[in-house]
Amino acid sequence: MIYLIDTIGKEVGMHLYNNAFVTELRKFKIQTTVLSNYKTDNSIEYIPNFYKKKRIQKVLTLISTLFRFLILIIKKKENVFIYQSYGMRNIDILFSIILSISKSSFIIVHDVYTLTPNNKIDKNKKIKNLIYKYFVKRIICHSDQTKNILSNIGYKGDLILFPHFNYSFNKNIKKEELKSDIINSIKKDKLNLLFFGQISLTKGIDILIDSLNYINPEINLKLNIIIAGVDKSNLITKKKLPPNVLKICRYINDSELNYLFTKTDFLLLPYKKIYQSGVLDTAVYFEKPSLLSDIKYFRDFNINYPSFSLIVSTSSAIAYAESIENLTKLNLSDKFFTKPDLNKYKADHNCSQLVNDINTALSKQFLHHRLSTHK
Repeated sequence: MIYLIDTIGKEVGMHLYNNAFVTELRKFKIQTTVLSNYKTDNSIEYIPNFYKKKRIQKVLTLISTLFRFLILIIKKKENVFIYQSYGMRNIDILFSIILSISKSSFIIVHDVYTLTPNNKIDKNKKIKNLIYKYFVKRIICHSDQTKNILSNIGYKGDLILFPHFNYSFNKNIKKEELKSDIINSIKKDKLNLLFFGQISLTKGIDILIDSLNYINPEINLKLNIIIAGVDKSNLITKKKLPPNVLKICRYINDSELNYLFTKTDFLLLPYKKIYQSGVLDTAVYFEKPSLLSDIKYFRDFNINYPSFSLIVSTSSAIAYAESIENLTKLNLSDKFFTKPDLNKYKADHNCSQLVNDINTALSKQFLHHRLSTHK
């Protein structure tokens, strides 16, 4: 049995990743259960949603949850625990320390350090480096960039590199779950461009907003730009934007996500820093091309699957505006998502290698039998 622990869950759409994880591993007859803040056929509502509570409630709930987690590890010591860390936040540190007592534990490092909405430098890198080096036995990461950073800080444990899971969630759209702002966001007579996910400076929302001032007015008439996601730092919620730009600053449910990704023509990802991107993999799942900034993670992705995206400069708002203008000149159906690239992407995301790597990392001959048996 594998327990996949996720403290964020539906708060930022991690349930899609969790579902892909469970779906893929169950293809290998591996029983997997998600412990998170929501309940489905694949998950248990084990961890409270800390984000919806007041500070004192958060602390008391966290202490209670950590104690329950400790008891679970002791009682289920023959099972495998995989914890998901998002920049080794304070809560991740506490869970990681408790997890270190398990002989069969991994941490999925989605972000090595915290990526803040305001793009500030993580001031706790030294402490986090110590946690990685002395409390984390085995790591699963999704990019060469993450692997290299961990190696450079002196991490000596087992380090497994595996791409972001190939999504397999239901693409159905329940009309009753669509709000009017989502339905009205798509313009059939225009090129629909989507910036999706948490709105932050790290993800280059300022670059996108500034570039709008430099787009040719005639071309602007052909564009419909949608910005959809939670704006916790109020970066654009109160900002006045051009008429052809729609902002939907709130949580986007699954049906609304499916609607936007189905109807949009291009994804905009002007990111400044990223360790891996669920938005990019969602775009691939819907076979929607992406306009990617020129950072290492995206460059590597583009080299592996060149027909999935375009790499453009975000060095200035003028340069990015020109890149957006050029999208109106493309023939989307001919250029993107070739069969060889799709086949390569599918092969690269085959979970058999991950299962083999987990077995090797744990160095136990009986592990595969354990993972392959429903208990």
